[in-house]
Amino acid sequence: MMIIDNFIKDTRLLQTLNNPTLWTNEPFSGWYEGWWERKPETFWERIIYNIWNHYPDVTAAKGFEWWTNTHVGGTLDWHQDKDEELCTQMNRVICPEQGIVFYPYQHEVEGGFLEIARKDDLDAIERIAPIYNRLVMFDPSNYHRVSKVYSGQRRAFVVNLWMNHKPSLTSVTK
Repeated sequence: MMIIDNFIKDTRLLQTLNNPTLWTNEPFSGWYEGWWERKPETFWERIIYNIWNHYPDVTAAKGFEWWTNTHVGGTLDWHQDKDEELCTQMNRVICPEQGIVFYPYQHEVEGGFLEIARKDDLDAIERIAPIYNRLVMFDPSNYHRVSKVYSGQRRAFVVNLWMNHKPSLTSVTK
């Protein structure tokens, strides 16, 4: 796991990320083959490029699955990121190689911690606060969840890097 605080240095980009309409008008999820296949076309694809472009082996990947995530109250229960359709249809679990959770929105939130289990031990967890401009990179095959949001809106941008497999549902998304 890696945590990078103050990830984005460009203040204009941070201002754009803090515009509430970005979180309601842009697409909420998608698939991006990567800049080695085509130039980033959407705002979120440009953010993916900014996050991943300095990793040398990434251009061998199948692509990136991404989504925006807003929590107002409630939780997100323990889960692994995986090819959901393949798991449902064939009971096979294939997970992405890397995942990131990025908090680019200057939210005021109580709760909403990212909790990551160590080696699937739900009693041994890393607990990471949803701090503005923080990027968390981790193995999304490890069980993880979002703890209860008591107040405010927790907004995150989530990206999974798929090296050797393209998730089934990407055939219906861009």
